[in-house]
Amino acid sequence: MVNRIVLLFQNFLPNQMIPVEERYVSDEASMQLIQAAEDILDNLIEEAEQGMTNRRIRRKEKQYTVICKITKRKFKLLLFDTKYSSALVKKRIHLECYRKYIKSVNGTGKVTHAFVHYIHQGETFVRSVKKASLVQPLFYKLDMLDDALLGQFVNRTRLTTFNRQLDEKDPEVYTVLNELKRVVKYQSTLSLDPLLHNRLQRVIGEAESLIPHFNLLEIEEKYLLKRMLKNDLPKLMHSYISLTNKHQTNHKEDVFVALSKMELSLIALSEQVEKEKVLQLKRLLKVTDKRYASPYRK
Repeated sequence: MVNRIVLLFQNFLPNQMIPVEERYVSDEASMQLIQAAEDILDNLIEEAEQGMTNRRIRRKEKQYTVICKITKRKFKLLLFDTKYSSALVKKRIHLECYRKYIKSVNGTGKVTHAFVHYIHQGETFVRSVKKASLVQPLFYKLDMLDDALLGQFVNRTRLTTFNRQLDEKDPEVYTVLNELKRVVKYQSTLSLDPLLHNRLQRVIGEAESLIPHFNLLEIEEKYLLKRMLKNDLPKLMHSYISLTNKHQTNHKEDVFVALSKMELSLIALSEQVEKEKVLQLKRLLKVTDKRYASPYRK
């Protein structure tokens, strides 16, 4: 009954406001296309300089083309399938939003365009991708880029929770800390089921406890932590909250399990850190015992 009402309501919406069918933007070719756009945004975030504007980046491959434009007022992303693409339908995705200091909604730049144009069975369609799960990370990356260009992405002001133990000269610590701050900020805006909210808080808490001891982690462990905070966790939550209430209910258990696995991974890292701290203490005690042996010892 609910689905019928939704379908009836959609008949009165403009084409660009009707949500796209997920299958048209979630096949393997579409995933590669969107991943290419994410890679471009990641590079821009890393290289961003405060005040940088009027940039145009183009990445052209055999199966797709991605164009990113930066101006003082807006961001624009254009994603195209070429004739060689294996996508279910050939499409053109157009995302555009204001810079947050020009116009913002809930602390992020106001979205003005979030459309996909495609041809199916000889008919041209325009549909909204604003809530498409695979596209959600692009909005998150655009917000990160906006912060980077405003000089707010790498913030040297430490969280008070960690200010006793952080090494101010370690850029990796600040990278992870900054990602954690973004996740904390983002999760505070979510209206989650209490079960998921508590589990998300536990994941964030475990990450918080690890950051002061970041230098004790192995290279692979550092990468896992940074990837979780920068990509996996935000993408998971973005994709989940983009679903309808019905699908959120259907997938709540899956998301809970995914968050639990993240938490267990972080707990394992914490245990490894604790073992390393014990080993360090034992080494120090051994060195101290030798260095300061009593001259009267027989």
